[in-house]
Amino acid sequence: MKTIEPSGQQAEKTNSEKVRTRPDKYLRRHEVSLLTKMGKSAIYEGMRNRTFPLNVRVAPRTVVWIERDIVAWQQERLKKSRGEA
Repeated sequence: MKTIEPSGQQAEKTNSEKVRTRPDKYLRRHEVSLLTKMGKSAIYEGMRNRTFPLNVRVAPRTVVWIERDIVAWQQERLKKSRGEA
């Protein structure tokens, strides 16, 4: 992969310098329930109370949650339950 340096010269990036990003994984409600062990009502109540990650509308009748948001929420809950937060 070639990039243009500020001096205008091209620089070749090595394999270790290449940045690979993964797109966010979308989770449907049933997947969120499986991961969190929460039912539909508890999920939506948590969203209303702003204690649970909000969903994202991706189509007129389809909502998803971002996996990293759910994982971060779980980690925060774990810290609070252990008195670390």
